[in-house]
Amino acid sequence: MRAILDAHPYVRCGGETMLLPSFLTWQAGWRNDWVNNSGITGEVFDDAVSAFITEIIAKHGELAPRLCNKDPYTALWVPTIRRLYPNSKFILMLRDARAVIHSMIERKVPVAGYNTSDENGMFAKWNQEIRKMVFQCNNAPGQCIKVYYERLIQKPQDEIQRVTNFLDLPYSDQMLRHHELIGAEVDLNEQEFSASQVKNSINTDALTSWFNCFSEDTLGKLDEIAPFLSILGYDTSMSKPDYSTFAKDEFYRFRMQEHEILNKKMAQIVENSTASAYSLVAAPPSTPAINHDDDVFALLYKILSSPLVFLDHEPEGLPIFHIDVGITVEEIKVLTEKMKKSFLEQPTLLQLNSDPVNVVADLHGQSIHLLRILNACEPPPNQKYLFLGDYVDRGSQSIIVMCLLFCLKHRYPDSVYLLRGNHEDINTTLNYGFYDECLEAYKSVEVGLEVWKMFIETFNCMPLAATIGLKVFCAHGGISPWLQSLEDINAIERPLVIPPFGLPCDLLWSDPAQPERSGWGLSHRGISFTYARNVVEEFCANNDIQLILRGHQLFKEMYPYGCVIRFGGRLLSLFSALNYELHKNNSSVLKLEFGSKIKVKQVVFRCRHYVPVKLTDTLGYKDLKAASKKSKANANSYTGIGKGYRKKRGWEGSEDQGTWE
Repeated sequence: MRAILDAHPYVRCGGETMLLPSFLTWQAGWRNDWVNNSGITGEVFDDAVSAFITEIIAKHGELAPRLCNKDPYTALWVPTIRRLYPNSKFILMLRDARAVIHSMIERKVPVAGYNTSDENGMFAKWNQEIRKMVFQCNNAPGQCIKVYYERLIQKPQDEIQRVTNFLDLPYSDQMLRHHELIGAEVDLNEQEFSASQVKNSINTDALTSWFNCFSEDTLGKLDEIAPFLSILGYDTSMSKPDYSTFAKDEFYRFRMQEHEILNKKMAQIVENSTASAYSLVAAPPSTPAINHDDDVFALLYKILSSPLVFLDHEPEGLPIFHIDVGITVEEIKVLTEKMKKSFLEQPTLLQLNSDPVNVVADLHGQSIHLLRILNACEPPPNQKYLFLGDYVDRGSQSIIVMCLLFCLKHRYPDSVYLLRGNHEDINTTLNYGFYDECLEAYKSVEVGLEVWKMFIETFNCMPLAATIGLKVFCAHGGISPWLQSLEDINAIERPLVIPPFGLPCDLLWSDPAQPERSGWGLSHRGISFTYARNVVEEFCANNDIQLILRGHQLFKEMYPYGCVIRFGGRLLSLFSALNYELHKNNSSVLKLEFGSKIKVKQVVFRCRHYVPVKLTDTLGYKDLKAASKKSKANANSYTGIGKGYRKKRGWEGSEDQGTWE
């Protein structure tokens, strides 16, 4: 690709200098040490660095309208380079790791961190580095393009035209004849001369050069030591994969299909939000209330109209997209101040009427999945929502999830209800990611700390539990030995830092006990209690409750359906985060409708990587199967929860629906 670009009459792309990655590594240390202490501002230092780098690159190649630099690991410095050169663009070359590792070994090209005598270690190192590079590229929408080597050499003209369009350059036939221009328009260094692929015309000879060069043991462990290989679309199940699929136009269409689908979903939600924006007409009594607050609506619109950034991978179990939006400190300050007041005006125990309501459990920073849920179940105010907590930590976009939910709650106060989870707490966020996310999202530790404190103060004001139609009790964790009457919850004063024991702690932290247990027990978490079936039945009888609905846990039995029923149908555990921490679990949202019986409609969101697990005959699994069989027998609208899950197909977030009573 460097030689191809160098052949373009408007581009000069010199050989590798190793300048950028080395210099920027040094610069990072300088900037955080003596440079700041010397009184030199960041802007002055950036100007000096960019001028120095430009001078070296310009001299190394030749002056041209477009200057190009090709160095290993440059993609790790995308944010810094974008700051130094706001108009810069990046091309990230992707290639089968097996071919990359084979090339290093055969050509004996020294690359830092790679031990050519350790095949498994080289694949693990590749996985670590390429994952970071792809992540950096995806965080530069419009400024970074990915090019698959396998497609480039099979459809060179198509890919080169795609690259020139991206660079705002006219296409040039010289780029296909780079080998003819070596020594004239194109310069090669010693390492590039050692690669026949570079000094000859574009050909497919190198596609299969790695075949039969790795041990079966290494190839059999690729999904374990280099999972990014299959995430990028490479077939790891075959020792001699068929690369012809990369030449098919469907290859890129498939990779962008989900992006397009989610853009449409977001557009629908935006349209729903803007339909009544700034309306001054009084709503009819039957219409849900809308709070016409310009500040909150502006932030809501900003989030929903922001681009979705396409991710080819799933770092730390994240979805394959995220919302690319920068939320300012002032916007968060205004929003959290409004929400603290709103939460404190609500009782600690919310009482929702018997209107249909969608119940959503743990989200853990999954912003895109929140959009999927709103789209699948219809966004407010057309639908009512109760969220059971655990909005933050472990995922990468907790700030956006929190701001989006706060905006929806403030704008549609009678359609969105938010409970507090055990992760909406000062101690938990310090250990599980939200604190770090706040610090990393803003330019200084002081600002990030301020943002984190704003959210913590707001969390301390949130309601702790809810009833629906006076028949369903909802809390993030469950019940407590200190909970004798529901009025005990309303006696809890807020703002509240969750204590290490007592009623507020148990509402957020307690768990159901194993089926063979009875009474109360100490929790394995080291905090709160477990409650057995007899305790649940006693609580329901004393408070005229038919069902306890909670989140907080992901059991193995929940992987297929996202929920599990226990204790004779009195307790339902729900989990709404998809592929949580790479567990490959499906997730679920429940819609409750009230009549002579409580009807539960379930929307199950499928994980692309879900693989059926062998379920033990636990009470929960039997209860769930029995509930589904019973609803079929009663000719309800149950359609078969999990139908088709065992086929490896479907895009992340597709859903099936079912109903039982």
